[in-house]
Amino acid sequence: HFSGKYVLRLLSGRDGRIECQSRELEQSRKRAISVGWADSPVDSSDPMLFHKTDQREVYERARASQPGMDDTVLFNERGEATETCIATIVARIQGELVTPPLGSGLLPGTFRRDLLERGLARERVILRKELEKASFWCVNSVRGWTRARFSQE
Repeated sequence: HFSGKYVLRLLSGRDGRIECQSRELEQSRKRAISVGWADSPVDSSDPMLFHKTDQREVYERARASQPGMDDTVLFNERGEATETCIATIVARIQGELVTPPLGSGLLPGTFRRDLLERGLARERVILRKELEKASFWCVNSVRGWTRARFSQE
């Protein structure tokens, strides 16, 4: 018998084997999470950015570049915000909720897709300087909406 919320992860190997992992989900945050920019851009044409895999070197490197932050915001070679290490970005810009387009180089998450299909957000390139001035959230299907802010640490 389990109580609380859990994250379930299914891994499929090339040999056809399936592994199931689970872990308890941390309590939801009442405060905004602190984020910083990754120290180098992602390549928006990298096919690994568009698939959920266990090849997470790009994300691990970005995360390590911002010690002490709750999450790290990625950007591409054109200075466009893409996503965080664990979430989709949704920003309020000019009164509208927007999320970066896939062409910026990001995972097409299920929560993101749902927001777009229901018309709650639309795709739009978000430049770094725009995101720094905007109200924004890190969203995903496990944690839902979490307000984020850039930290000066």
